[in-house]
Amino acid sequence: MSAKKGIWRYRGTTTQYLKSGTMAISSESTAVGSVSSVWFSIRDIDGVSRLEELKAITQDSLISLKVLPTEGYNGQEISQDTNLSWILRVSGEPYFAPRRPVPDIDPDPYFTENEHYVFPVGSVSSDAGDEWTPGIGAWYNPDSLFIMVQLNAPSQATSFNTVSMPDTVLTTWDPSSFESRSSRWDTREGDVRKVIYKMTQAKSNISFVYRESLRSMIASFNDVGYIDSEEKFNSIMCIHANAERAIAKLKQENNIILPIISIGQTVSDNDAARQKTESLLVNEKYWDAEKHRAFRVLSLAPRAVNVKYQVNIWTKYMSDMDQILEQIRLKFNPEMQVPTEFSTLAKAYLDSEEDVGQISVADKEDRVLKKTMNIVLRTYIPSPKFLYTSTGKIEEFKVENC
Repeated sequence: MSAKKGIWRYRGTTTQYLKSGTMAISSESTAVGSVSSVWFSIRDIDGVSRLEELKAITQDSLISLKVLPTEGYNGQEISQDTNLSWILRVSGEPYFAPRRPVPDIDPDPYFTENEHYVFPVGSVSSDAGDEWTPGIGAWYNPDSLFIMVQLNAPSQATSFNTVSMPDTVLTTWDPSSFESRSSRWDTREGDVRKVIYKMTQAKSNISFVYRESLRSMIASFNDVGYIDSEEKFNSIMCIHANAERAIAKLKQENNIILPIISIGQTVSDNDAARQKTESLLVNEKYWDAEKHRAFRVLSLAPRAVNVKYQVNIWTKYMSDMDQILEQIRLKFNPEMQVPTEFSTLAKAYLDSEEDVGQISVADKEDRVLKKTMNIVLRTYIPSPKFLYTSTGKIEEFKVENC
């Protein structure tokens, strides 16, 4: 971004009554590194909005203040202290200050447009001595002093920490002879990650997340039921069985009560969109209520997986099927929470629905209606967790130890 220039009236440190087209600064000390704030009305003295230019100035940008030549702006005479300059660097996050009430002591119409932008700044250099006071006459009549302001974006800012490079650069050097001092400290994150990675590879990483997820899925449908012809609500049993096993039971036994819901796991695959980098170190905190202290627990990033289930609904009547489908679909809005001991953030999504139709049973007279709902559970396979003690020791984390 190229440098932008604008002209404002300078009002010294009088920041409480900024008019449209004016600017002020909270401190006039020019000592290098001194901190203050610069206030700019969003409009310059010509009434042109400079909001976009002001918004483009971010931290580390440069702001250059310069008193106009003796002839001033539009031929107006000003103080003799001309051509003074002061370069400031934006040291914090700029912010927009909205319009303030018009003071009763000065009902100037300029005050009705006194929205302004504020920049925290630090002094870089100045040719005005220890203090920025451009003209005694301007102090008593600040509306007669005009300051040209040059706004520089960070890409245009000049670094004041320069290094002189030699004509030739040495490229024949042995990097092994140079060692970082921080590499000798075992508390560095890289060293901790290496230790946890080795300890993870040495463990039997079986978390039973599939088993716990299936149990939670079955529990999620245990509250489904239907209303019979007598206006009585009846609960429906939800069991773990794939479709083939459920059909075999229906054909072999006549004592299975319908409706019934069966859930079976089909396949699972990795979810690349949610997968974190393997080297990512996960930091967690566990609170021990007995010891009244928190423990820091570290682990490698968990594996993101999508586990697919088939929810099979078996009924004798279509009215019962419609009631069950209505309750199941209400659980997905748009997802269903499936909490386990490993995570409370696992969510299941309804993928599709299949109408299988009618199935013959043992007596060959009754027909059983079946519909299948395909569900995708988005969860994580956790990595082993390790306790990071206050002494820097890494131990296997067990809940009973805390």
